[in-house]
Amino acid sequence: MGESEEWEIDLQPSFIAYKLNDKEEKFEKLPHSIAEEIHPYLLSENIVLIIDMENQNAYIWEGSAASIHMKFLAARIAPTVRDLSL
Repeated sequence: MGESEEWEIDLQPSFIAYKLNDKEEKFEKLPHSIAEEIHPYLLSENIVLIIDMENQNAYIWEGSAASIHMKFLAARIAPTVRDLSL
């Protein structure tokens, strides 16, 4: 057939995910970096901040049972976490 091709594989995570800890009023980094692994954290009572490192975007995932206080807190501190992550 021909010479074998070398494939460059990027093993760097494409995003960082954080779960809101409303008692301590901070986001805690999740140990996972692919969507299949953070799925268990996407519960109705949780709020998860997802930082897309490749496109430099941030997304807040809010569970349907998250309190108004948690949503307000997440919106207030998410920009700081985003800026420190990028």
